[in-house]
Amino acid sequence: MNTNERSSMKSKKGLLTRLAMLSILAFQVMTGQLYAQKAPVGNDSSTPLHLLTPDYPTPYGVPDAVAVKATLDRVLTYLDATTPPTLENKRSKQPIDGLDAIDAQTQLVRGDFRLASYEWGVTYSAMLRAGVITGDQAYTHYVTKRLDFLSTIAPGFDALLKKETANVDPQMRQILRPHALDDAGAVCAAMIRTALLTDRKSQYAWLIDNYMDFILTKEYRLADGQFARNRPFINTVWLDDMYMSLPALVEYARYTGDPRYVDQAARQVLLFKEKMFVPSKGLFRHGWVQDMDPHPAFFWGRANGWAILTLSDVLDVLPAQHPDRPAILQLFRTHAEALAALQGGFGFWHQLLDKPDSYLETSCTAIYTYCMAP
Repeated sequence: MNTNERSSMKSKKGLLTRLAMLSILAFQVMTGQLYAQKAPVGNDSSTPLHLLTPDYPTPYGVPDAVAVKATLDRVLTYLDATTPPTLENKRSKQPIDGLDAIDAQTQLVRGDFRLASYEWGVTYSAMLRAGVITGDQAYTHYVTKRLDFLSTIAPGFDALLKKETANVDPQMRQILRPHALDDAGAVCAAMIRTALLTDRKSQYAWLIDNYMDFILTKEYRLADGQFARNRPFINTVWLDDMYMSLPALVEYARYTGDPRYVDQAARQVLLFKEKMFVPSKGLFRHGWVQDMDPHPAFFWGRANGWAILTLSDVLDVLPAQHPDRPAILQLFRTHAEALAALQGGFGFWHQLLDKPDSYLETSCTAIYTYCMAP
């Protein structure tokens, strides 16, 4: 190794040494800053222990009504802008006005979310509730603007479906010719609630009856009358279908004044419990297949959300003297107690409820909070 090479190597070693020292110094400075940031602002000498703020990663505290309303308003503003109740030509994208202009090239304008998915059925019910609780009719108007629109255009698309089906907007076909409880139940329940709250029974009657005809007479059932599907296996019960059917049934009882629909809903709850509730866990399995033995048991967060939300909705309507109310109320309490014990340290629940290494899941957290809130 010549003199120049030795000199170059010494220079590199010196540079690396200085960089290492700078890194250690920087780390020490950062550590000191973090320690200073986390240092308690008070102690027992200056503040009673019960008044000191705990150093938790989640800022626990009493929710502020003004802040919650501000967040809701932001959500409403966003959704109002991104779910337009309008029609367009699917090729030219030109707007279409009037029922007479509806043809095979007419479709709903594609916003960020579909206007009649089961997710939007839940959203409509939530908006109605927000309107009642806050007294702000903007939330209610969001719902009525869209459901009025759908009820107005439905006859035009129905006439089109009777002539041809190949080119009809699939989003409208889903509304008018449901193929699964996902297509019908949540939106129907929201539509009934809106009709009763805003005096729109006659306006929404055709769509409500169309949805309920599918739920009551066309949806597949097991021999005992349990709502079921033939996917992914023959005679499969999905926990999701509790919410995709039973709130609509109890709301239809309010809508028609016929208690038979409440009785049907209560019977379905007990059938779901018989097949899907696991007493040792206090939770519902996500699915049940008639020909499987043993039955797999995976405790999916959102599916259990649909279950407890269904129980909550059914109990809201079920008469105090109904013979099945005590059993359903006890099921709700048992389920809620088991769920409360599984809440994570950040306030959320996990995607698989009994698997803390699964990710934190927002939708089930929102549902549980709604159902358990006083």
